[in-house]
Order: sequence, then C-alpha cells, then structure tokens
Amino acid sequence: MATKASTPASATATARLLVEVADADTVYRDVYLRRAHTLLAPELSAEQYRGLRGVQQQIDEAVAKSRSATVLQDWKLVQELASRAEDLRRGAQAQAPLAAIGELAYDAPAVAVDPFSPGMAAALKSGVDLADLRDRTVAKLDDLAKVDAGEAAFYATRRAWLAELVVAARRPEQATKSDAPRTVADLERLAFEAANRGDVAELNRLSTEILARKAGEKAKKPEEAPTADVPGPPTAMDACPVDLGAAFPADAVARARTLGFAVATTQPQPNAAPLLEYVTARVAQPGLLESEHEGAMRIEALVGQHEFPADVAEHVKVLVAQLVRHTFVSSGGARYRPGFGAEAALIEDFPEDGAPPADGGVAKKLGLAGRRGLARDEIEAALLAHGARLLADDLGLDPKEYRLVCPPPDLYTRFGRDAGWGTQPQWTHLDGYQVLKGGKLRALVGGNARYGGVNDLTSIAPSDRRDSVVARFAVVRRARMVARWR
Repeated sequence: MATKASTPASATATARLLVEVADADTVYRDVYLRRAHTLLAPELSAEQYRGLRGVQQQIDEAVAKSRSATVLQDWKLVQELASRAEDLRRGAQAQAPLAAIGELAYDAPAVAVDPFSPGMAAALKSGVDLADLRDRTVAKLDDLAKVDAGEAAFYATRRAWLAELVVAARRPEQATKSDAPRTVADLERLAFEAANRGDVAELNRLSTEILARKAGEKAKKPEEAPTADVPGPPTAMDACPVDLGAAFPADAVARARTLGFAVATTQPQPNAAPLLEYVTARVAQPGLLESEHEGAMRIEALVGQHEFPADVAEHVKVLVAQLVRHTFVSSGGARYRPGFGAEAALIEDFPEDGAPPADGGVAKKLGLAGRRGLARDEIEAALLAHGARLLADDLGLDPKEYRLVCPPPDLYTRFGRDAGWGTQPQWTHLDGYQVLKGGKLRALVGGNARYGGVNDLTSIAPSDRRDSVVARFAVVRRARMVARWR
C-alpha cells in the first residue's frame, strides 16, 4: 500500500508536485491527480474544499443582511452579522494556503494536451521550451520518488521514459545528455518542432546537420538507394512496445461480463504498415482550426487527393484523412492515432436500437445518472473519481496499465461494424477531443446514421448535455494512448 507523506506540509508540497507533473506527463494525468487527492484528503477533502469555496458567498450574504439591518437600526442583528462575517473572513484567510493547493488539485481539468506530442506546438503556451519542460519534469519525478516512497517505482518508470524523450532545446546550448547521440530521424522530428514554433535559427541549424548527416551516410553506402523524401520520422520511433493484442486475464473477462462488457478483438488492417507510416509522417503537419461546425467532418475531397494501397477499405481512408486534416488528442492528452494492428479491449456491447442500460453496471458504479444527457466534462470527472477503483476492485486490473474510457473512435468503428452500430439518429461519446486554436477542446462523438453511421466522427462542446448522445464505456491498455515512445 502506498504510504502518505509524513506531515501536512509535505503532503501539500507533494500534491503540488503531482499536479505539476500531471500537466506534462498527460497520459498518466489521472494517476497523478488521484494520488494528489489521496494525499490531500486527510487535511482537506474534496468536500471540505468545496465548503471553503462557499465561505465567500456566506460572507457576502452576511454583509448584505447587515446592511439591511443597519437601515432598520437593528443593532443587535447588525452586531451578530458583522461578527459572523469577520469570523468567516479570518477563517478563510487562515485556510487560504490550503485552499490554494486544493484548487490546483480538485479543480484541475481532467484532460490536458500533451506538450510532447507531434504537431501540438500551436496549442502550447507561448515561450514553452520543451527541453526545459522535460528536464524540469524529470527533476520533479526524482523529488516525488523521495517524498512519496510508496509510489517510487512508478515515478522511476515515468522518469526513465521522459529522460529519454527526444525534444528540441530552444537554444543549442540548452541541449542535455538525452539529446545525444541523435539519429537523422531524431533531427527530422526536432526540425518539425522548430518549424512549428517558428524558430528559424534552430531550423536552419538542424537542416544543415540533417543534410550533412545524409550526405555522409550516402558516401559510406553508395550502393543503397536513397531514402524516399517523406517528412517526419520513421514508424520505428513511434512503434508501441506493448502487445495491444494480448488477451485480457480470464478472471478479468469473467468479471467484466457481469458488468456488461464484451471482449473486442481487432485484427490488423490490410496494409497496416503503409497506413501507419502515412499518418506518422504527416501527423505533425495539420494546423488548428478556429472552430468546427457541428456535423460530420467532410473530407471526401482530401481522401481523393492521396495515394492509398488499392485494398484499403474506404472507411479506413476516411479515418486516415481525418487525422491528416484535424488535430485530435485522446483523453490522455496525447496525439490520437488509430490502432491499425491487432488489439484486445473490453467494450460495453448493448445494442443502439433500444434504450441504453441506465440502472446498473458501469454507469451506476461511476455514479452517473443514466446514459443520455451527460456532458463529457461530467463523464471525465466520474472516470477520474471512480474509474481506477472499478478497474482494480471490480475487474482486478492495474489502473496504471489499463484505463476505463469512452470507446476510442477506431475501436468503435471496427467493433461497431460487426455489432450493427451506426444505424440510429444519435451519437455516442467517443474517447478524445478535437483541438482548436488557443488550445480549446471539443469532445469527440460519432456513429450518427444521418452523418455517415459507424464512420461518422464529429465534435461537440464538453459541456453539451443533449439527449441525442449516449455514453458507453471501454477498457483499453493505457499504452495505446502514447503518441511517442522516444
């Protein structure tokens, strides 16, 4: 069992570190935030924090009533109200430092954009230096391992991954040991990042180095054919080292069936490697839209502009083209890319042509009131609060390896095609968000028969509570959310 920090001061300091790391290591953001909540709870629970937020309203109400009592010259009441307001104000001031960390932890958005994902430079705050952010996050994970010993192994694992992540320094002299030695593919990725943020000096330096390295390689191996001039790094940089197709434990499957889950297994798409290479090479290129009108994201013209292998299904072409045109992230904040290979997942398989189950199973355990009329913000909050407990206690799965989410778009499409979904004039909440300019997020939904059926993919406001959107849930391996592996 994880140990708590030894004193209130260390608990709040550790919670602050956890929130800060959660902003950078976003695929595990929910893990960090839940840990921060656990550490803070003995000193300031979520309910107590909400109570502190209501103190100012109580003060304002007491002051307003005292004004009315003054007009009526009810001095006894004035004295009582003024004394109450003063006591409340002193209490609020004394609790201000604790309330401040409570705000960071309990009011933190459930989803944040991964700053290290390809093509996300336009969504970052101005002046963010990725190399500096990486190094500062590595140092904070070192600190967390020291003050939160019960989770030290987890922090060490995340530290090791971040420390090896290749990112660009804003100035060459800022480069750290983890930036070298760098392959040509590494340099090409860094050049894309420099181009996205408009750093022409760094772009010039990198392009010069790339040309020199390629010329050197060509001189050493003149017999080899030149590499195709395709932008971006090769697939190997982003290949997932986790076997997403591995079967779930038999006991977990048996428990899952009692909650309404079915085992969803997908097979590799034809020509999966060329498709993944196509997306990988271009995923850093799309710009961010100012806004996205409701309805299907029409991209037929874009599909026709590109060469795809002859035996690739039309719906796969549509999904790939959407990824080229739009910027999507998963609920883990990392750049969303479809899984073209084999994958095993658990997914609620209730039919779409009837009333969705509302009074049991997953929705009940998440504390949700039904399946319709739920805002994505509400769903994400429920998943953050209860998702890990459902995985661990009800399914016997490690929440650090697995995650409970709305179905990812590619999983919904591939499983839904066989399940007969996409025939109703309604949407289903899908995992992930469309990123607009300024970092604004719109929640992904899909499956509406009026806009393309199971192939439909669009976005709505995270606060939208319309009845025409249904919630269903899936259990996936967290590794499928990682956009980069080095």
